[in-house]
Amino acid sequence: MKWTRTTITTTPQQIEELAAVLIARHIEAFEIFNPDEQNQLLDEGEWDYVEEGLVYDGPAHIRFYLDEENATFLTHGLAEAVDHLGKTEITIVEDDWTDAWREFYKPFKIGRRIVIRPHWEEYMAEGDDVIFTIDPGHVFGTGQHQSTALCIQMIETHLQGGENVLDIGCGSGILSIISLLLGAHHATAMDIDPMATKMTDTNGALNGIPDGKLTTLHGNLLANPNLIKNKKFDLIVANIVADVVIQLAPVVKGLIAHGGRFIAGGIIAERANDVEQALEAAGFSVDGKITQEGWVAYYASLFY
Repeated sequence: MKWTRTTITTTPQQIEELAAVLIARHIEAFEIFNPDEQNQLLDEGEWDYVEEGLVYDGPAHIRFYLDEENATFLTHGLAEAVDHLGKTEITIVEDDWTDAWREFYKPFKIGRRIVIRPHWEEYMAEGDDVIFTIDPGHVFGTGQHQSTALCIQMIETHLQGGENVLDIGCGSGILSIISLLLGAHHATAMDIDPMATKMTDTNGALNGIPDGKLTTLHGNLLANPNLIKNKKFDLIVANIVADVVIQLAPVVKGLIAHGGRFIAGGIIAERANDVEQALEAAGFSVDGKITQEGWVAYYASLFY
């Protein structure tokens, strides 16, 4: 099978921002090489001898692979989007490891109750486990990245049941569908990528979501705020990237019901204050913040 191998060369200082841009495009499975971290490990380790070739002062890079079907959608305009962060090189490669990664993708738990299960793996529920079954074969969000895990924990903690939920930048639909599994009344999952909404529908069916409970919507809410008219949501989730969350804050304000909640993720720690200020400027009360390995998610409310 043919794959596209994309390598983006950048600086160690920009590696986290670059990762956030990829996640916003639903590219979560990537390899990061940061020379600063490698050299720090060598400096701090109690080594008798360090070979000269291991000390590296070259650029950092991120590398990922996409199958032919997804490469067209996920890398469209990517070079332009990351032009200010680094140089992009795309190569066509062929290999026989198409499904080898499945051996290492096992069910795992997030928060107290949520279990993410790839559809080929069996899992015996324990106690009050809530099991989300996923087809991750198209690379979209798998739940393994810190930003997705933070949003899931926020939803598990704050969703009470019966809410109308809007998931902006839905990817695989993981946040929308988990909200429904936890008792939300209805979820609207939207994304600028038609493949994302297709995968959300697929995963909705895998999880037995009844007809009428999950609506998928293709479009860009920032470019066309009228995509959603005359509707208010009790909970809005956006696991995207700091710059987009900042732009979304006033738009979300117009879509959220009185007393509604906004969960914002995909935010690197260096941009957290910017996002918090944007939420407050839009009229939100920032009620909670959780972090994990350099990533931040906010929980905010709106009373007006």
